[in-house]
Amino acid sequence: MGTFFVIGAPLEAKTVPVTHKLHLLLTHKSTPELVELFHSFFKRHYVISDTERINPKRRFDDVLTSNLKEALIALPVTKKDAFIESVFTDIYKNESEISKKTFMSSDHLLEMHKNGMEIGSHTYSHQALDGRDYDEQEADIKKGVRVIHAITGKDVSTFSYPHGRHTADTLEILKKMNFSVAVVLGGRSVTSQDHRFSIPRYDTNDIKL
Repeated sequence: MGTFFVIGAPLEAKTVPVTHKLHLLLTHKSTPELVELFHSFFKRHYVISDTERINPKRRFDDVLTSNLKEALIALPVTKKDAFIESVFTDIYKNESEISKKTFMSSDHLLEMHKNGMEIGSHTYSHQALDGRDYDEQEADIKKGVRVIHAITGKDVSTFSYPHGRHTADTLEILKKMNFSVAVVLGGRSVTSQDHRFSIPRYDTNDIKL
């Protein structure tokens, strides 16, 4: 038995979320090349440091890669999307085909559900929730739930915050939608003091085999 938090857009629209587009780009270009493109695209209005790590929790990437990811998350959605699209479309000409190769299909998800796996939501778009207003968050969460329910026929009760980020609005929305549990980054075991919408979990990199 396991819990899998899925993103709605690849299942329904056969698109690739921006975060995953960045991961794919990093297989074709080095981080310094992408940072150079970032600085050029934004005319150095936003500058990415290669010396000081912005987010100490992002400890599994080198400083420059970590800061590139953090800078993109912090950008307004329209600006982030515009930059990623400008680079992504130069390399990948058919987003739908890339999505099908990268993500599981509806049939795969249904098979997992029928074999006892818990299917939770990771929103529809995988955009960070802390930079969005109440209505935007609610629409994205509801849309992600709708896609899963259409495939499995089961209500969705578990949730994972994209990039581990949320606001007080997010918690209110989850309560209103009758979610039972939401997980955050934590790198530790659950305690009796943890709120049901702040259940910590381990990153696979935290586990020493």
